[in-house]
Amino acid sequence: MRLRVLGLISLISLFWAVGAGQNSRPTGQKPVLIRDDRTSDRGSELPVVDPDPIEAQRHLKVGDFYFKRKNFQAAQERYREAIRYLPRLPDSYLKLIVALEKMEKFEEALAVCREFLEANPDAPQIERFQARIKDLTAKVNASP
Repeated sequence: MRLRVLGLISLISLFWAVGAGQNSRPTGQKPVLIRDDRTSDRGSELPVVDPDPIEAQRHLKVGDFYFKRKNFQAAQERYREAIRYLPRLPDSYLKLIVALEKMEKFEEALAVCREFLEANPDAPQIERFQARIKDLTAKVNASP
């Protein structure tokens, strides 16, 4: 009887050790979501892709994730990907402009505003982008 109990205890401890080894990531450690930098092997122009609203929304969500963590470089890259997949979406342009402003790249933000106006001349947000252009022009002129 005693041998059986010892065998059962060792069997339970074996299963417990194997089960504990499956979760190798320590608690409290967050996963890394940064993707490989694929900009070095690209040419100056990105390939044209078919409009894909689901992919655009995915890039927007990941861009928001980076923006909340103040990783504005990664956020602006994701917002540009969202624009690539759905160029008529004003949210991706606005978020890209804000990320560029946080990085103090006012001229690039101004170019993005103008790009939206050229790509979407009949959009209902034209007045909003024109107001952003005025603000960004003032910031560009004020910067040394």
